Formats: sequence, C-alpha cells, structure tokens
Amino acid sequence: MDRLDKHLTLFLVVILAVSSLLMVNPISAQSITKPSAPQFSIQFPNNNTIQLVIQNQEFIPSSYVNSIIYYYRVKDPYSPRSSIDKNYVLQSNFKTTTLTIPSVPPDGMLFSRMVNSTIGNNSILIDFQVQAVSGYYAITQKPGSIPGGPVQYQSPDGYTEITFNESQASDWSIPITVDLSKMVVVTLTPTSSSSVPEFPITVLLIVVLAAVSLLLIIGKRKQSYNH
Repeated sequence: MDRLDKHLTLFLVVILAVSSLLMVNPISAQSITKPSAPQFSIQFPNNNTIQLVIQNQEFIPSSYVNSIIYYYRVKDPYSPRSSIDKNYVLQSNFKTTTLTIPSVPPDGMLFSRMVNSTIGNNSILIDFQVQAVSGYYAITQKPGSIPGGPVQYQSPDGYTEITFNESQASDWSIPITVDLSKMVVVTLTPTSSSSVPEFPITVLLIVVLAAVSLLLIIGKRKQSYNH
C-alpha cells in the first residue's frame, strides 16, 4: 500500500508541474511580441469630427518589429456587424496617438460608407474599437516610375514606397459608444443575461488533483490510526 501511495504522489507532482508550465509558457511568450488591446478615449474637436486618442504601447525592437500601427473599426452596438478602416495610423513618439475621423461628407465619405454598411438605418449609436499591430515599417526611395500610377504623378527622380509588414495583432479594445445625433459618448445599459463563467481547464485539473491528494492523505492517516 505504501508503495502504491508513493507512485500516486509522484504522479500527482508530475501532473501539477506540467500544468503549471502549460499556464506560464503561453503567457510569457505572448507578452513579448503581441501588443495588448489598446486603451483610448474619444474627443470631439467640432461637430463634424471624431478623434480617437490612443495610449501608446512599448515594444521590443527587433529585426522584424520596429513600429506599432493602429486600426479602428465601427460596430453596431446591438449586433456583431462591423467595418474596419484599413488606413492605419503609425504610433507617434509621444504618449498618445490621435486618429482623426471626419464624420460627415465631403471629407467623411469613407466613414459614412462604413457606417451605412454596418449600422441600422434608424440607429444613431455607433461603437468604436481600436486594434494595435506590431511589425516592420519602412520608407524606401525607389528609382523609375510608380508601377501602374497615373502619368501626372510620375517623376524622373523616382518615388517613395511605404511598407508595413505585420507581425502580431492585439485583440480589439473595449468599445466606446458615440451618439452621432449629439456627438457625445454614451454608456449603454448592459442587458441582463444568465451565463456560466468560463473556468480554465488547467485550473480545473489542478483543483481535481489537489482534491485527490487530500483524499490520499486522509486515507493514510486513517490507516495509521487503525494500526
């Protein structure tokens, strides 16, 4: 019986060690290269413009990561539909990066099309979210003409090529809701729903193993008392 208890104890120790590694390694690997979901606020410099003021992030420069860019998307607060503006903004050298969005025509045609294809016709509410992407940003001077470019924009001095090779993308930020009729930020009342909280399988495994260990210890104590 003692020999069996020793084997069970050794097995439990090994399982606990492996579970701990499974929990720690993915977190440490992601924290080095993957940006975190951005934090930002919204400002209204005038009645026609929305500004997303994003808190800049630190990153570890390498041969394939030298910059962070930001995308934004608009979303219907009451549905999963969303539209992403792929015209990114490069992270500034200051504490924040400002992404300016004209909200009405003629300068806001892109934003208007995004909203019309995403938000219901009768809705005046819109969610904004921001995503951070790490990667390598480069500006290169190229000789010759712009491939496929209009003749009026060609120059004998060549052209400038801007590229960004994406490395890792963050999760989308927590949404901020704007009332477009008043150009103000609003807080929506969350709908009540009964949901079962997620419980990580690794934590569940550790709890089960700890319970088994406790039962073994109690069993051994009972045996010693009986003898």
